[in-house]
Amino acid sequence: MGRDAIFLTKKQFADQQGWSPSYVTELAKTGRLVLNEKGRVNVQASLARIRETAAGTHPHVAERHASARGKTAPGGGPESGKEEGIPTPPTSEDGRLAVRKYRELITGEDRKIDLGLLKGDLLHRAEADHLWHDMGVAIRAGIEAAMERLAPRLAASTDAKIIAKEIGETLRDERRKVKRLLISALRQARMAP
Repeated sequence: MGRDAIFLTKKQFADQQGWSPSYVTELAKTGRLVLNEKGRVNVQASLARIRETAAGTHPHVAERHASARGKTAPGGGPESGKEEGIPTPPTSEDGRLAVRKYRELITGEDRKIDLGLLKGDLLHRAEADHLWHDMGVAIRAGIEAAMERLAPRLAASTDAKIIAKEIGETLRDERRKVKRLLISALRQARMAP
């Protein structure tokens, strides 16, 4: 690094080049920036390294950029007509457009949720949590009661076939009860205001 090298912070370098700070951070993470011991960017050396690595001289960089474009590595796919070399970093306008699209997506999803709630196809989270909690309590109470009913019968029996039969019948009964609880919870959910 020469004496007349210019060193900037990553933020200053991003501002100077018109790039987003996150793009410069990504360049640093992938080793495409020349940094001094204080973490400042050597402007001339970094720009040279970015040009070198963007041209496909480093296979891992070329593969990453090719996969991002949906093409094969250099020489393997049709070019888009853009100058080969430095990829276009995201600009603040791209970021604003992405945020606008994201907001529109969220607004559309909110409208779908509101419509689902009005039609009765969806429940508010609190209502669903309440129904699941009540059903969980009922299932647990049913299993505990079944264990209490089953324990004396199992203790009195010594035949493995009879024990297996008792356990099987009890489990089938509990499964039927759970099924009825699920059906009841679904009906309550549909009737909820």
